[in-house]
Amino acid sequence: MNITEIQKKLAAAFGPSGQESAVADVIEKIAAPFADEVRRDVLGSLIVRKKGTGKKVMFSAHMDTIGLIVTHIDKKGFARFAKIGGVPNGVSGAKVVFANGTRGIVFADRHFTESKSTDDMYIDVGAENADAARGVISVGDIAVYDGDVRVQGDRLLSPYLDNRISCAVLLRALEEIKNPKNDLYFVFSAQKEIGLRGAKTAAFGIDPDYGFAVDVTDAGDTPERKPVNECFLGGGAAIKHMDSFVLCHPKVIEYLHNAAEKNNVKVQREVLRAGGTDAGAIHSTRAGVYTGAISVPTRYIHNSTEMCDLRDVEECVKLAVLAADIEL
Repeated sequence: MNITEIQKKLAAAFGPSGQESAVADVIEKIAAPFADEVRRDVLGSLIVRKKGTGKKVMFSAHMDTIGLIVTHIDKKGFARFAKIGGVPNGVSGAKVVFANGTRGIVFADRHFTESKSTDDMYIDVGAENADAARGVISVGDIAVYDGDVRVQGDRLLSPYLDNRISCAVLLRALEEIKNPKNDLYFVFSAQKEIGLRGAKTAAFGIDPDYGFAVDVTDAGDTPERKPVNECFLGGGAAIKHMDSFVLCHPKVIEYLHNAAEKNNVKVQREVLRAGGTDAGAIHSTRAGVYTGAISVPTRYIHNSTEMCDLRDVEECVKLAVLAADIEL
């Protein structure tokens, strides 16, 4: 399977936190030929099992995205909104789309064009008045970024690489693994952006021996930026050591680095000061889980267009395949 083609299918699916079913439908169709079992849990996470006789290994990549939920429609038809997840304050000018296909533009109030607060912003769907707006959107409807997937050289530009690109990584790993030693559970989790919720319930139900989150990480290679995270586009798969929600288990970190070295997988080390992944929920489930994380270095996370390197994505696939055979 081609990573770019998978990303195009996943990015086109509507899937903010709590409404991931369309994304799950796409993933299930792709995953089914390589799976022994496929099911969904109450929160909407998709769980794909590939049976083995060894330990239970859980991989988790979240399906959901951040979003803008309509809170009020004024008499002129402009929609005020609240944030679902970590929507950046500099979202003014972004194109958005609702589940029913209605499109709009986010912009700031006339007297607050320099404001970076979403409290001073609205969504314009082109309606002449409130009645016209309410004919296409309602309070409680959610909008997500609207954009295309493009490739320039080795770089992939797309809305919602966070975290559809990691879902693509797991789908490719699922395809590559033929006869697993361990009992593998590929979780495409729901509601990560609002608190790691899908991974928490999935991990409790699976009760894995080992866990791996697969997500993006903030690339530290843009201009005039302090090196808060020493991960760069083109540097390979990132092996997480720490983020705001987890200190990855030293034995798992060691296993990943050793496996990468033995198999010529290009990797780099990730220490993320702010933000987190499903690893934060997995490692503390039940009596605790040996947990690590594999990350795709990505620029402009949570903005309307994000950027990663396809070579890094392929290294992440290789590392996930190696992680499936973990034995400590």
